[in-house]
Amino acid sequence: GVSYDSLISGAGRAIRQGWVSQSAYTFIFVGSMLICIGIVVCAAGSCVSLGNLKMKNLSNIISLAGSAFEGAGLISVTYISFIRL
Repeated sequence: GVSYDSLISGAGRAIRQGWVSQSAYTFIFVGSMLICIGIVVCAAGSCVSLGNLKMKNLSNIISLAGSAFEGAGLISVTYISFIRL
């Protein structure tokens, strides 16, 4: 999900025949990138949690933001899977 070209490379015929729209692949790509960004942000939040109480509180906020990114990505991919296709 990190390379748009590799995502659509095997689906050329499906796009040409109109079975799947180009926007569906764009939503899948954006959703997977949001999930990847959320994973990185959550990993950064877990690294910050090793400090004192102030850093642990900051870690909670960072982890919440990462979870929001992951949730948005999952909603995007789910929207494509169940509604658009």
